[in-house]
Amino acid sequence: MDPAAPRTATTPDWAQLAAELKGDTVRPGDPDYALAVQLQIAEYDAVAPACVAYCADEDDVRAGLAFAAAHDLPLRLRSGGHSFAGWSTTPGLVLDLSRMAHVTTDGRTVHLGPGAQAVDVLDTLRPHGLVVAGGMCPTVAAGGFLTGGGNGPLSRKYGLACDSLVSARVVLADGRAVRCSAEEHPDLFWALRGGGGGNFGAIVDYEVIPRPAPQAVLFHQVFSGESAVEVLSAWQEWVRTGPDELSTSVSLVLTDAAPGEPLTVALIGTFLGPAAEARALLDGLVARAGTKPVHEILLDESYYDAMMWIYGGGRTCTVEECHRVGSRPGAVLPRQEFQRERNRLFDRPLSRERITALVAQFDADREAGQTRFVNLTALGGAVNRVAPDATAYPHRGALFLIGHALLLPEAAPDAARAARAQSWVDGGFALLDPWSSGHSYVNFPDPHLSEWTHAYWGANHPRLVRVKQAYDPGGFFQLPQGIDHQPRTSSPAPAR
Repeated sequence: MDPAAPRTATTPDWAQLAAELKGDTVRPGDPDYALAVQLQIAEYDAVAPACVAYCADEDDVRAGLAFAAAHDLPLRLRSGGHSFAGWSTTPGLVLDLSRMAHVTTDGRTVHLGPGAQAVDVLDTLRPHGLVVAGGMCPTVAAGGFLTGGGNGPLSRKYGLACDSLVSARVVLADGRAVRCSAEEHPDLFWALRGGGGGNFGAIVDYEVIPRPAPQAVLFHQVFSGESAVEVLSAWQEWVRTGPDELSTSVSLVLTDAAPGEPLTVALIGTFLGPAAEARALLDGLVARAGTKPVHEILLDESYYDAMMWIYGGGRTCTVEECHRVGSRPGAVLPRQEFQRERNRLFDRPLSRERITALVAQFDADREAGQTRFVNLTALGGAVNRVAPDATAYPHRGALFLIGHALLLPEAAPDAARAARAQSWVDGGFALLDPWSSGHSYVNFPDPHLSEWTHAYWGANHPRLVRVKQAYDPGGFFQLPQGIDHQPRTSSPAPAR
């Protein structure tokens, strides 16, 4: 297959593809189709792929890529299906890598398949006394998470997930499989650490550095909405000057935005150290804020137990339960039906005036059935002790990630209700944007960004384009905000 050659669409022989694969193909009308098309967000079930191909191994991936190229089919790679923008699906061919979920270790490094979900990685490595970088969601898979950067509870102490990558095996558009590392295909290796998933090839194996499983203190505090400005203001300075062992986020929460429903402030995090030190840190936050939580949980646990509590959404769940409903026996975690999210990165704290405006905007124009969040996640620590051009992830000066999110209980709301949801998220984004760095996190894609190449990759974008041209010259792997696309506006990035 020559990816640069002209393509002529022909009628796909789906039976031929099924015969070539060790895995399975699922097409419209098949009994398993409704489950096969599912992403984490139910809204995107309506995309209706022509075929979902479950790849069993690298040869299946190669066959799927060749089939898509031969028939000029739209193609998407899917590992965990968590793209906020729905870019894990397509009306054409979805190559599903979820069955390529190996987790193996020799004690020095860990090999992860693209479909290895965070909860399964955590559980598999437990007997070895090891952990690897993961996020806060149990069903997010290694594919995509690592390539976009990968922030989580271990990041301030050990760096992003992409910083732990030592090699990757990638199937390219022309069918070649290459191993890339600091010594082999170093430009591709650089690009995979922050360039975002689905841009350069299908990654079938990640080799990462593990860490000894630490003791962890899990903490969760809930404050009243009346204290929101004080808590958010205090939290910024508290975490900015806190130790690397402290990982935390704080959120404004409205579980139902109906008028009169209470606004709360939720703090969650882990501390990799003694419970007495964690207690002292939390007492320091309360003293800064001048207000006490109305509810608190502090658990002196293993890292495994702390993460299983987080994965269970506030209760300790079993490994079987911590999977998406329908995906396997015993799974209980629900999907989101409809979600809108926008985010920015910040390299300085927000003023009290700006936080006051943030809280007011969050609480405005309430509508029953909306679930609203504004989440402030701490970065810094080891994340920021890497040069901005050492990997494709450029945001090494960011202190916080702030995201607005709105969920609705129906997957297909009417147009007016969907527009109001987007308008609320856009309003929060516009309010904070002038104070941001102008950057956004590629793992949380935002289709409404006008200068997304600058937002995701900054000064690293030109080098990413060169890598794209070298390894996918025909532009076979495409995304709406992919490396080889141009921004919607040619205007320069705004001054900050």
